[in-house]
Amino acid sequence: MALGTERPASGCDGRGPSHSVHLGGERRINTATLWFRIEPDGKPLVATGRIAPTLTLLRRAGEAGITSGEASVYHWARRTSDYVFRLRAMGVDIDMKLEPAGDAFVGRYTLRSRVTILQAKGDASC
Repeated sequence: MALGTERPASGCDGRGPSHSVHLGGERRINTATLWFRIEPDGKPLVATGRIAPTLTLLRRAGEAGITSGEASVYHWARRTSDYVFRLRAMGVDIDMKLEPAGDAFVGRYTLRSRVTILQAKGDASC
């Protein structure tokens, strides 16, 4: 099996969607960088790769939150749980509630921390 087709969610180069996206025959390396602060008085933090637009998407969604399926329309969010895990490791408070989806359940992630964006570079916005 060709690299990248054995595990479709792993990205076109097999290193995962955090490293590249493949849209319309074009391969792009994600160079997103997002500098942010957790309020009221957190120190500046930096999110890179797909973690940056995940935080942006969570902020935009507000109380509605997001699921991996909803984020997948951006062609990169198939590892949403990993991106959320990494944001949580930085101290960002993100809730996850299970909700029914057909015969299964999916997690809906909601940003609970108040986050201020200090600077964005590259593909940091969705």
